[in-house]
Amino acid sequence: MTEPKTALVTGANKGIGYEVVRRLAKDGYRVWLGSRDRQRGEEAVAQFAQAGLDVRLLQIDVADDASVTNAAHALAQETDRLDVLINNAGIVASAFHILPSEEAVAAIDLASHPQADSMKIVIKP
Repeated sequence: MTEPKTALVTGANKGIGYEVVRRLAKDGYRVWLGSRDRQRGEEAVAQFAQAGLDVRLLQIDVADDASVTNAAHALAQETDRLDVLINNAGIVASAFHILPSEEAVAAIDLASHPQADSMKIVIKP
């Protein structure tokens, strides 16, 4: 049996993100539903579970660097790859002193992960 393709959709506990998760899961993907609010995320995951879909919660706030790092480490504990990443989460620009588009890109240190040798982060300028 082959492993299912994997996907992460941020901002996915409602609206467009929720529908994207549903469609990917119906197509056989193992999907991580990214949500800032754990309770809302758990409720959405429970709805997918009732439908027999392989959807898992990943608590993540894309506007919080620590949350993104924690989510990356949590995800790395569950899978060695992501086939699809859809960043559907919205951010409020006024919450930033520096806009994300103006901030330097930094690689996340996954060296402590058991499969770190097979994981690569490619950042192109």
